[in-house]
Amino acid sequence: MFNRYSKGLVVFIFLAFFLFVSLFLVQQTQVFKQQAEGERAVNFEILPREEIKRIWPFFAQGGEEASLMLKPAENEIKQLSPQLIRIDHVFDFPDLDQRVEEIVALGAVPFLSLSYFPKFISVNPTDFPASLSDWQALVEKTIQRYSGKTEKNISGIYYEVWNEPDLFGKISPETYFSLYRSSVTAANNCTDCNLFKIGGPAITTLKPNSPWMTGFLNSVINSYLRLDFVSWHSYQKDPAKTVTEIESLKNLPLFKQLPPATEIIISEWGSVPEVSPLHDSYFDASHSVEAVSKIGDSLDKLFAFELVDGPSLKKKQFWGRWGLITNKAFGLVAKPRYYAFLYLNKLLAYRLTALSSSPDIGAIGSTDGKEAYTLIVSRGNDGDNSQPFQVKLNQPLAGKYQAKIYSLDSQHSPNEPSAVEAVYAKNSLPISFPSARNGVYLIELVRTSPALITVLGAAKLTSMVPPLAFAIKQTGGNLNSGEINFTFKNNWSQNDSAKHVLLETQDSQQNQFAAWVDRDDLGLNLHLNQTVLPIAWENESWHSLSFAFDNTKMTLTLKVDNREKQTTLSPATPITFGQILYIGGQANGENSAEGLIDNLNISLNNQIIYQKNFD
Repeated sequence: MFNRYSKGLVVFIFLAFFLFVSLFLVQQTQVFKQQAEGERAVNFEILPREEIKRIWPFFAQGGEEASLMLKPAENEIKQLSPQLIRIDHVFDFPDLDQRVEEIVALGAVPFLSLSYFPKFISVNPTDFPASLSDWQALVEKTIQRYSGKTEKNISGIYYEVWNEPDLFGKISPETYFSLYRSSVTAANNCTDCNLFKIGGPAITTLKPNSPWMTGFLNSVINSYLRLDFVSWHSYQKDPAKTVTEIESLKNLPLFKQLPPATEIIISEWGSVPEVSPLHDSYFDASHSVEAVSKIGDSLDKLFAFELVDGPSLKKKQFWGRWGLITNKAFGLVAKPRYYAFLYLNKLLAYRLTALSSSPDIGAIGSTDGKEAYTLIVSRGNDGDNSQPFQVKLNQPLAGKYQAKIYSLDSQHSPNEPSAVEAVYAKNSLPISFPSARNGVYLIELVRTSPALITVLGAAKLTSMVPPLAFAIKQTGGNLNSGEINFTFKNNWSQNDSAKHVLLETQDSQQNQFAAWVDRDDLGLNLHLNQTVLPIAWENESWHSLSFAFDNTKMTLTLKVDNREKQTTLSPATPITFGQILYIGGQANGENSAEGLIDNLNISLNNQIIYQKNFD
């Protein structure tokens, strides 16, 4: 029966729903307002993922000068730690040996673009000759010269057949294939050679279902021809378009027929292909970081074009060329993009997942798998020039942190860090700083202590603070053995009836490695999984504890002061670890150890992972 009470309930539900919707709309309005005002934010997940694939320490250099272009900038280039340096026009240089030697002197391996036709083959460098016999002999001689063990003896050289055949010479896929086949035949004739790779086609761009790439790959596959890498050039102002190019290649049915080891290489890469002021500006720096962040590990190598500017006919130092460094004739100056690569080189081994609030943000997070984090963020050209940027670590390990930030923008020196506040809050560690349009920011963050509270040189464990937490990054192989030991001072007596967890870790299958103290009718017991040792601890007494396992001997060993107990593990249930090891309580903060801890050591597979004292 619909009475007065029912009517009141309906009104109450309606008002509650109206209030909920109103609050939601207010929150959404605030979000839209923040986005419209250009507020920037990036959240990083704290647990390490796979190793970062370092696709960026590869560089290309044009052939604008007959004289050596890299040697004058040797000090600057070495700081970039280049792995491969690509040069084209290799058959135009009067002394190719010098060019190769200057690359090797920089600590890099040559990537030689076999181009163009010398005069004894063709009158015009890009006019296709009637016969390729001389070209084949030239390529064979070149590869033998630099990869041959009795000559220059360089291992790991990449040979790329031609440079932009669809532009220089307007070569068709069919004609280019004949050039490529001749080059591979020459390569296969190399005797007593170091390992090297050969590939192509180094076209100017890669469009979806590209007839050029499709035609070339079809010929390679039908001829069972060697193709160690597929290459092209990408100059896209929007990095998402470069990602689309990579995806379009991978989606080609013909590409899927290539051997899995075939590398994907963009052998020239930048923001725009033409001479532009962008190349001298912070835009190219932020563009590079955004591109690397969005491309991720979807290809093997990304060659930034170029290292050093060609000379200006108008004798200008900055004239919109692609170089990371200005030409020696007008003074060597590192441009903003140069520093972007220095920042990228500071990334640590393992990737962190990043979620950004805006599509024009580049964000790359990294960690050493333990307590150090390096984060790089960039922003595009939208928004206010002094909008705050917030970087946040989600679910960080509890503790005390120190952070410093390097700023690549017009208001800061890129090599001079400044301290920035990084204070742990429950489930979050936010870092805020001002940012400029097209700015790039490198944050180096270190956890200086896993303890939020220390007393008399020891970490204090209570229900009011999270337990000590340690990231456990297993880098492959089996977990054969491990030991966690520390000294512990309990803050409870023999009559205490609560459960006190000393350590805990749990893998994805809910398998635990845990130690705790509890009480039964006979008194206190210390547990390590199924191993139990009776104890009699007085209030505030120090004890030496060790918790060890050996999956090869199938043993579990518990030590308390001078006492030891060992049990046998079941072969079906070896000890495994989760991604985080908690000391002094459970992951949810319950069942605190309630005491002090010091002299903590964590070892896995006979390697010390962590050593902590809290003096």
